[in-house]
Amino acid sequence: NVHQAIDAHEECIHISLDKGKGYFDSFVKWSNLVDIHSQLRSIRFYCDVLKITGEIDLIAKFPGSDELILVDFKTCAQKDDKFWKMQGQFYHYLCKQNGIEVSDRFLFLKLDKDGGMPKIYEYHASPSLLNVCMSAYICYKYLNSVA
Repeated sequence: NVHQAIDAHEECIHISLDKGKGYFDSFVKWSNLVDIHSQLRSIRFYCDVLKITGEIDLIAKFPGSDELILVDFKTCAQKDDKFWKMQGQFYHYLCKQNGIEVSDRFLFLKLDKDGGMPKIYEYHASPSLLNVCMSAYICYKYLNSVA
């Protein structure tokens, strides 16, 4: 519901939230400060080669930069560096596979449940991280295959 409310907010549509209002307010506080120039929201990308898909919360250009930056919103209680790095790397891969030239930087916004400013975590795509992700993917496919 929080992601839907964020998308609606960016279209100047109000959605009432019973649960998640604090997370939504946290996003609004951040978005009012960053003045995003252009953005693509809630985009689902596919890779026919690996048979994977992912929905990216936001691809944005920030003032003073021409870079397209991946941004993912998190509403979990704890950060998960290793998983978020891998998730961001796969999102980066999916963007490239779908012809979107994004920056090697990606941001994860851990939204605050009480409506405070979100915590921002920055990660970077790299060939070595892509190798780790692909190895994890191969292991996952092997462990979940029917023998």
